[in-house]
Amino acid sequence: MKNPATQNLLKLLKIQLPLIQAPMAGGITTPEFIAAVSNEGCLGSMGAGYLSADQLAADIKKTQALTSQPFAVNLFIPEENKADPEKISAMQKKLNLYRQKLNIPLQENIVYENPQHLFEKQMDVVLTCDVPVFSFTFGIPDKKYLQALRKKGVIIIGTATNIDEAKQLAAAGCDAVVAQGYEAGGHRGTFTNDTSHALLGLMAYSAISR
Repeated sequence: MKNPATQNLLKLLKIQLPLIQAPMAGGITTPEFIAAVSNEGCLGSMGAGYLSADQLAADIKKTQALTSQPFAVNLFIPEENKADPEKISAMQKKLNLYRQKLNIPLQENIVYENPQHLFEKQMDVVLTCDVPVFSFTFGIPDKKYLQALRKKGVIIIGTATNIDEAKQLAAAGCDAVVAQGYEAGGHRGTFTNDTSHALLGLMAYSAISR
């Protein structure tokens, strides 16, 4: 018999099995992959952090055409970026030496979009495409987005790597919190202090939650 917490999660997400597919950004979580997971009674997740707004909208619509079951869209909360265009250009020139040796097309410029502007356009897509579940990492969205999501009945899931982050997510009104332990390595979604303050393992989280 499933414990009450698991039962509540299943009811909240409207899924049959307590399994959430990781939202792996970078093109791995295709609409076909996500739909296949959701169609088996789990929660498929779209790793959309690197997608343009147009590609995100297209992938959501394709996923919706492949499954009538709930799935999540996951975005990265933008951090302050202090990229120096001159340093980027200098590094490109150095990398071009290796590209030339390896017969890889040379790159002169990086097409760069401000992370905040990208996130705003991605959120517009999430809010207009009837996404059932929205998850995020590397921070907490602005209150206006959380309010808009709740108004639409979207289930909201945040990512925490320490107790303080989990408390902040709960206070922000998240419906669920993903506890990301140190086992995740360098890709943890820490957003308070630095990663040295986020070294709890999943076993420790489990003990604390009891």
